[in-house]
Amino acid sequence: MRPGTTPISCRSSSPCRSMRSCPAPARRPGSDRMRYDAVIFDLFGTLVEPLTREGAREHRTRMSAALGIAPEDFTHHWSDATFEMRATGAFPTVEDNLVHICRLLGVPSDDGRVEAAAAVRRELVARGLTPRDDAVPALRRLKALGCRTGLASDCSPDVPGLFAETPLAPYIDAPFFSCTAGVRKPDARIYRMVCEALRVPPARCLFVGDGDSRELTGAVNAGMAAVLIRVPGDRGLRRFEDAWAGPRISALSEVPPLVEDGGAR
Repeated sequence: MRPGTTPISCRSSSPCRSMRSCPAPARRPGSDRMRYDAVIFDLFGTLVEPLTREGAREHRTRMSAALGIAPEDFTHHWSDATFEMRATGAFPTVEDNLVHICRLLGVPSDDGRVEAAAAVRRELVARGLTPRDDAVPALRRLKALGCRTGLASDCSPDVPGLFAETPLAPYIDAPFFSCTAGVRKPDARIYRMVCEALRVPPARCLFVGDGDSRELTGAVNAGMAAVLIRVPGDRGLRRFEDAWAGPRISALSEVPPLVEDGGAR
């Protein structure tokens, strides 16, 4: 969703111009005791395991082989030259991104190569979207508390459709993806989009993420509280906020207690 469009979870008969003009959802009994009314999650490295260096290398090697492009050339154009464009909606599909790379390198793109590479990509992304063991139970508990839930993910255009097929999707009230929002973390606009869709002000939201894209700092700058999740044994590809001085947790099961009483380590 791009800035200025109607929040996807708003059920008002007319577009919301601000959170003040769209009625807040009714709060359940006991919600006055909650520290937060909504929790907004990162996706990769938070609700699902992070992409590892080994996984990223496999990803690029198999896609470059399908395209008939040298791995080092594909890595440059996929990971460096076009990532920002892909993550903010310049390419409507992964196939469009791959055709763009083929044209830049003078490689044919009309003989099944692009489709084969895109199929490799879909397989790897779908595998990577397997929820952490405690993700669905934690989300279920938040919903039982009457807490709204959102998602803010920096991702490619294949992720939204694949996410919708996961067991996580029914528990997320307002999923936002940078590739359709047109902006990515740590830009404050993507956090505010989620807040507006949830009809919850930033001050009543908790953001949970592994720190990639400096997303925790971005959440705080947008007016939210933020907590770093670092699951023991994770080997994430990018760890931008290792020095995060705020609250930390080591499992998603620790999130509902934060909402109930704010007790973070």
